[in-house]
Amino acid sequence: MKAIRWAAITATATFLTAGSAWSADLPNIRMGWVTSPGSVASTMSMKPDLAVHRDKTYTFEPVHFASSALELVPLASGQLEIADVSYSGLASAIENAHVDDLRIIADEIQDGINGHENGSGFLVLKDSPIKRVEDLKGKVVAVLTLGSATDMQARVMMRKHKLEDKRDYSLIEAQFANMKSLLIEGKAQLVAIAPPQAFDPDLRAASRMLFTESDAMGPTQLLILGARAPFIKANRAAMVDFAEDLIRTVRWFTDPKNHEEAITLVAAFTKQPKENLYRLFTKEDNYRDQNAEPNLTSLQANLDLQKEMGIQKTKIDVSRYADLSMVHEAAARLK
Repeated sequence: MKAIRWAAITATATFLTAGSAWSADLPNIRMGWVTSPGSVASTMSMKPDLAVHRDKTYTFEPVHFASSALELVPLASGQLEIADVSYSGLASAIENAHVDDLRIIADEIQDGINGHENGSGFLVLKDSPIKRVEDLKGKVVAVLTLGSATDMQARVMMRKHKLEDKRDYSLIEAQFANMKSLLIEGKAQLVAIAPPQAFDPDLRAASRMLFTESDAMGPTQLLILGARAPFIKANRAAMVDFAEDLIRTVRWFTDPKNHEEAITLVAAFTKQPKENLYRLFTKEDNYRDQNAEPNLTSLQANLDLQKEMGIQKTKIDVSRYADLSMVHEAAARLK
C-alpha cells in the first residue's frame, strides 16, 4: 500500500471546545473527527445531554482533523484515545506504522448497506466529455487527502481500468467544501464528494456522478472507531459508558421523529443552509448501525480488494483487530 506520509503528518488538528469540565480523576477521551455529521464525535458535541456518563466516568475532548488519515499518527503517539479509521487507514496503520494493538471498537459510518446509498462518489461536470473512467487519462482527480478512503476509491477504480497515478492522471488534495469550485472552475476534472456537501443543490445541478463509492469498493465499512488495547484495558468501564452514550446519540439522530431537530442542530453546527440537509439521516445518507456494531464482513472485503489490486501488501484478518465487547455490553444496557 502506498504509505501515508507518516513523518510529514504533524499538528493538523483543531481542538473543538465542547464545554466539558476536565478532571484529572477521570480518563479523558480525546476523539478525532473529520466531517459532520459523518463523525459521531460531532453529533455528541451537538447534543451533549445524550451523553449521560460524560464528566461522571470519563471526560470527552473532540479533536478536528482534515482527514481520517491524519488521525493515525496522533493515535499511534498517544495524543488521541479514539480515532476515525477508514479501511485504507486501517491497512496503513497495521502495515506501515505497525500499530498491532489497534482495536476496532465501534461502527462510524457505512455505505451501500441496508439500502443506504449516501451520494458519495466522484463527480464530473454535467456537460463534460468524460463518459467513462478511461476518459480520465491525462486529467486531474481531486481526493480528500492521500491515504484517505477517497484516495483509495479513486486508485482502485482507476486501476480496474488500467490507469495509474502519475503515469495516466494526476491526484490533488482538497477539502470537500472546495470540491465544487475545483470542478466548476476546471481545476480538476473529477472530484470526490460525500455528505453533506453531496447534497448541495448547485453542485448537483452542475455535475453528474461518474462512479460511486460502492462502484469502486462494493458495500463499504467506510469508517470505524479505533482505540489502542492498553488504553481499553486500563479504562474499560469508562469505555463501556462512552459506548453507551455513543449508541444513545446515534439512535437519537437517526430516529425519524427527531429528524427536524437533528437537521436544525447540524445546520447550526456546520453553518450550512438547513434546506440542503434534509437527506441526512435517511436512506440517502450513510448507514449507522443502531448498536454501533461495524460490518466486519464488508470491512474484510474492502481490505481484500485493496490487496487484490496490489495497493495493500499483506492479507489482514480484521477479526484479529476487533474488540466489540464494549459496544455489545453497552447495547445490552439500552434494550
